[in-house]
Amino acid sequence: MYLHDRYQCFVVGHQHARVGATVGKRMSGMSIESVKSKHENELMELPNVIGVGIGQREGKEVIKVFVTRRVPESSLRPEEIIPKNLEEWETEIEEIGAVTAEP
Repeated sequence: MYLHDRYQCFVVGHQHARVGATVGKRMSGMSIESVKSKHENELMELPNVIGVGIGQREGKEVIKVFVTRRVPESSLRPEEIIPKNLEEWETEIEEIGAVTAEP
Protein backbone atom coordinates (compact mmCIF):
# COMPACT_ATOMS: atom_id res chain seq x y z
CA MET A 1 0.00 0.00 0.00
CA TYR A 2 1.27 3.46 -0.81
CA LEU A 3 0.16 6.88 0.36
CA HIS A 4 0.28 9.88 -1.95
CA ASP A 5 1.30 13.31 -0.74
CA ARG A 6 1.81 16.71 -2.32
CA TYR A 7 5.56 16.11 -2.55
CA GLN A 8 5.17 13.22 -4.99
CA CYS A 9 6.46 10.71 -2.47
CA PHE A 10 4.82 7.39 -1.79
CA VAL A 11 5.54 5.56 1.44
CA VAL A 12 4.26 3.21 4.07
CA GLY A 13 6.63 1.73 6.58
CA HIS A 14 9.79 0.69 4.81
CA GLN A 15 8.56 0.82 1.21
CA HIS A 16 8.93 3.83 -1.03
CA ALA A 17 8.91 4.80 -4.66
CA ARG A 18 9.59 8.21 -6.09
CA VAL A 19 8.03 10.08 -8.97
CA GLY A 20 9.68 12.85 -10.94
CA ALA A 21 12.59 13.49 -8.57
CA THR A 22 16.26 13.07 -9.31
CA VAL A 23 18.66 11.41 -6.94
CA GLY A 24 20.62 14.10 -5.14
CA LYS A 25 24.04 14.03 -3.57
CA ARG A 26 25.69 16.45 -1.21
CA MET A 27 29.32 17.33 -0.63
CA SER A 28 29.76 14.21 1.52
CA GLY A 29 28.82 12.19 -1.56
CA MET A 30 26.06 10.26 0.23
CA SER A 31 22.84 10.16 -1.73
CA ILE A 32 19.60 10.99 0.02
CA GLU A 33 18.55 7.34 -0.47
CA SER A 34 21.68 6.14 1.34
CA VAL A 35 21.14 8.52 4.26
CA LYS A 36 17.44 7.58 4.49
CA SER A 37 18.30 3.88 4.49
CA LYS A 38 21.03 4.37 7.08
CA HIS A 39 18.65 6.11 9.55
CA GLU A 40 15.28 4.55 8.69
CA ASN A 41 15.23 1.87 11.40
CA GLU A 42 16.10 4.31 14.17
CA LEU A 43 13.46 6.78 12.94
CA MET A 44 10.83 4.02 12.85
CA GLU A 45 11.52 3.35 16.55
CA LEU A 46 10.47 6.90 17.53
CA PRO A 47 7.00 7.60 18.97
CA ASN A 48 4.26 8.14 16.37
CA VAL A 49 6.57 7.52 13.38
CA ILE A 50 4.84 5.28 10.84
CA GLY A 51 6.85 5.91 7.69
CA VAL A 52 9.99 7.37 6.19
CA GLY A 53 10.39 8.48 2.61
CA ILE A 54 11.88 11.01 0.25
CA GLY A 55 10.01 14.05 -0.98
CA GLN A 56 10.52 17.60 -2.11
CA ARG A 57 10.05 20.94 -0.42
CA GLU A 58 10.63 24.18 -2.29
CA GLY A 59 12.45 22.32 -5.07
CA LYS A 60 14.86 20.54 -2.69
CA GLU A 61 14.86 16.88 -1.77
CA VAL A 62 14.13 16.15 1.89
CA ILE A 63 13.79 13.08 4.05
CA LYS A 64 10.12 12.84 4.97
CA VAL A 65 9.15 11.44 8.36
CA PHE A 66 5.47 10.53 8.56
CA VAL A 67 3.81 10.55 11.98
CA THR A 68 0.34 9.64 13.22
CA ARG A 69 0.17 12.97 15.04
CA ARG A 70 2.51 15.85 15.77
CA VAL A 71 3.38 16.52 19.38
CA PRO A 72 5.30 19.42 20.91
CA GLU A 73 9.01 18.75 21.33
CA SER A 74 8.61 19.75 24.97
CA SER A 75 6.52 16.61 25.57
CA LEU A 76 9.24 14.32 24.17
CA ARG A 77 12.48 13.09 25.70
CA PRO A 78 15.56 14.39 23.84
CA GLU A 79 16.21 10.97 22.27
CA GLU A 80 12.63 10.90 20.90
CA ILE A 81 12.92 14.13 18.89
CA ILE A 82 13.18 13.77 15.11
CA PRO A 83 16.35 15.60 14.05
CA LYS A 84 16.05 18.61 11.76
CA ASN A 85 18.80 17.13 9.57
CA LEU A 86 20.17 13.68 8.89
CA GLU A 87 23.75 13.98 7.75
CA GLU A 88 23.47 16.93 5.33
CA TRP A 89 19.85 16.33 4.33
CA GLU A 90 16.91 18.23 5.86
CA THR A 91 14.00 16.34 7.36
CA GLU A 92 10.36 17.25 7.18
CA ILE A 93 7.71 15.90 9.54
CA GLU A 94 4.26 15.31 8.14
CA GLU A 95 1.23 14.28 10.16
CA ILE A 96 -0.84 11.74 8.22
CA GLY A 97 -2.89 10.03 10.93
CA ALA A 98 -3.35 6.31 11.32
CA VAL A 99 -2.70 4.18 8.24
CA THR A 100 -5.10 1.40 7.37
CA ALA A 101 -5.23 -0.94 4.41
CA GLU A 102 -8.03 -0.49 1.93
CA PRO A 103 -10.13 -3.58 1.19
